[in-house]
Amino acid sequence: MHAAFPMLVCLLVGQLPAGTRSALTSDQLEEDDRHNLAIARGHVLLRTGSLVLHADELVYDVTSNHFEIPSPLFGVDGTTLITARSAAGTLGTGLGSEALTLTDVRIEEFQWLPPDIGLRAQSAAEVRRQGHLIMAVDGTLLKQLGPSHYELDNVRVSPCACPEAGKCRPDWALAANRADIHSGNFALLDAPVLRISDLPLPLLRPPLLYVPLSHRRSGFLLPHLYWQSQNGFLIDEPFYLVLGESYDLTLTAGDITGATETITPPGQNAALPTGAITGPGANGVRGPRASAEFRYAPQEGTTGRVLATAIDDLNHDLDENGVARQRGFRGILHALQIADLGPRDGDRFDLDLVSDARLTGQLTTDLLFAQIPATRSSAFAFHRGDDWLFTLDAVYLQDFQGNFAASNTHLLLFGHGAPSTIARLPALTAELAEVPVGRSPLRFAFMGSLVRDGPLASAYDSLALAPPTFPNPNVQQARVAMERLDLDPTLSLPWAFGRFATASLSASWRQDAWLFENNPVPADLNGGAQSFSQAGTRGYPVLDLELGSELSRDFGTGDGKVRHTIAPQLDLRAIPFQLMNGTVPPLWVIPANGQRVYDHSTTLPVGSFLPLPYDEIDTAAGLTSPLRTTAGSLSTSTTPGGLAQGVLHVDQRLRTHAGEIFALDVGEDFDGAGAESTYATASGRAGLFHAAGFVDWSNRELPCPGCAQVDRSLRRFTEAWAEAGMNDRRGDGLALSFVRAIAAGAPRISAPLDLLYAPALASNDLRWQLPDISQASASATARIVGGLGLHAGASYELPASLFSSVTVGAGYTSGQHCCTIDLNAVFQPVRAGPNLGFAAVFVVLDLGEFTGTTSH
Repeated sequence: MHAAFPMLVCLLVGQLPAGTRSALTSDQLEEDDRHNLAIARGHVLLRTGSLVLHADELVYDVTSNHFEIPSPLFGVDGTTLITARSAAGTLGTGLGSEALTLTDVRIEEFQWLPPDIGLRAQSAAEVRRQGHLIMAVDGTLLKQLGPSHYELDNVRVSPCACPEAGKCRPDWALAANRADIHSGNFALLDAPVLRISDLPLPLLRPPLLYVPLSHRRSGFLLPHLYWQSQNGFLIDEPFYLVLGESYDLTLTAGDITGATETITPPGQNAALPTGAITGPGANGVRGPRASAEFRYAPQEGTTGRVLATAIDDLNHDLDENGVARQRGFRGILHALQIADLGPRDGDRFDLDLVSDARLTGQLTTDLLFAQIPATRSSAFAFHRGDDWLFTLDAVYLQDFQGNFAASNTHLLLFGHGAPSTIARLPALTAELAEVPVGRSPLRFAFMGSLVRDGPLASAYDSLALAPPTFPNPNVQQARVAMERLDLDPTLSLPWAFGRFATASLSASWRQDAWLFENNPVPADLNGGAQSFSQAGTRGYPVLDLELGSELSRDFGTGDGKVRHTIAPQLDLRAIPFQLMNGTVPPLWVIPANGQRVYDHSTTLPVGSFLPLPYDEIDTAAGLTSPLRTTAGSLSTSTTPGGLAQGVLHVDQRLRTHAGEIFALDVGEDFDGAGAESTYATASGRAGLFHAAGFVDWSNRELPCPGCAQVDRSLRRFTEAWAEAGMNDRRGDGLALSFVRAIAAGAPRISAPLDLLYAPALASNDLRWQLPDISQASASATARIVGGLGLHAGASYELPASLFSSVTVGAGYTSGQHCCTIDLNAVFQPVRAGPNLGFAAVFVVLDLGEFTGTTSH
């Protein structure tokens, strides 16, 4: 017989414990009086505690208060979706082990769900469409222990499970016999084991593991383990702490086991040279370390990160008395903030500091990175209008060239006994884009800057080191703090000759003024007393003419159509004269008596009595001849002579509907005396293959006073590079590269500001004595089967006949791209020659992210 369904609802509610919000509704109800059963069918909704269950049918025993749901069902508990094959429970006894059990269960945790989705959803698929899945838990038997509190048997937890159960197997999962689950919060797993592609890996199996189940939930992250030749094993365990919706903190504790370190006893060698500490650990670190990373995003467009790392280094260095002592505390501080404050304002700061010079180099096996001589911190802010831009920036350059020993001569590079760090504090720049001048065809642009450059302390660089091939290295050099004003107004006149040619004529005047805060007044190199001005000015005009054209022609039709474009362009530039007064910072000077002084940063000769240049404005134009024989002439009111340059180049391109397939740019640099250099750049792409190259060959030698005449027709390559490769976008690839660079420099790379290319070097310029650089590199990747692949790379230094590095590795990426394993071995030379040293092994296990946390 059929009865009114609200009667059953009232009956169930009346039997539930006080304060428990439960109710049952359905489309229809059938009662079986003989068996004391009530059967609810059609959109059955059972609400027990915070869980809302949906089913097609529910059978209720009126006598025992026991119910069963024999068919598949789903339920919603906050941001948790629960699906099961069947369910059973007892109403009227409260929430507990007998209140509700579900079989063949899947629990899906979402980042967010609408608050009322549990009541209005008609299917599990509708719930899934409302949120972003962040974690899935599968098990055989679920028991409700309390509000949002469950116990699950035969558990598998994974953040990369399939959207629906049974559709695929997760890339990886944490498996356990039992789990204590707090829905929307966390789960406690008993003795879990990591399973990758359903293969168990019993590594680091704890008796109990806390696993976050909600978005941005605090908890331990996966530990990190890798090995380096100079540091041994590096082990870290991070803990992720949520401080708010837009703030989090990651605390990491770990240890560096270190490598072998041999200390020579003091009595064995009275001199105790630097090599008294030997072994692979001499250039590494050893001891406990800890770090804290704070991340924040308080508003849209603003993100920041602060990372502080501390190490108690148990390795040794020699002190000023030649005695080996432990290094002790060492630290690194990184900070980065980027703020987009709207369409007209923004700022960025990037802080990078270390406690000492060698720390970052000792934590890496990258030979080039280990040789970077400084860290750079900067801050930048801007405000812009429709045609103008104001920027304020600052730069702090921290010396890496010191050492733990106060007697180390490298400390003298930035002051005696303590660093005197170079800084740009601050620089204010104003820029005005080209704007019309009234109703005339003329256009006006402007750029100006006011900068303070120099050390933070009033100390000079004192150089006691130089390459052994250069004479007289022990000289005093002055690097002083200074203020500089730079102004560069420009007038331009563009016009067009029909649709085939364009032209632009422009004239600008660059005016600079320097004020030196403490310019030294040493004795003249010839022995006489000589003083120099604390200020200086320089000004010169820059005249430009640009002529260009572009022609194109199509070949073929439809998808096979190829367009050929040719664009010749002629650039002419002239600086007819230069006016100077007082003291200015030229690039270098060779005094009349032949004695040379050297800049420690470039190993180029400089005047010992002049401030060294800081940036490209200090060395702009390059009209001051490096062969000037008397230093005093630099302070004359007018420097005669000028400079005229030109570049003629022709750019050609072939394009199809799919993109560019070939490009060729050939150019010639010339001046009034004849061609100086020729360059060519080419690139092409065909299917899976691509290639590109560049060559520059120049006459870089000119006659000089007192030197033998040089044949101007003598040319040589100043720069050449080429690269080629293929990539099928499925995991197979090959890349080859070659670079050859003459130490004297390609004219376009070494061009001073306001020049199209660098003037020719004199044949007696010391840069010709520096070694050329040539390097060949190759790398390859190959997909073997499924997600398994191999990769290898090598870099070979040609002049040294030496492999600078060789890397081999293997990797695996699962089908769902949620699990990546990468194994790399790095080899490096232990001495000149082809011998390789075992440098490092890296094993990277990337299992994605637990609930939005980072794996670091």
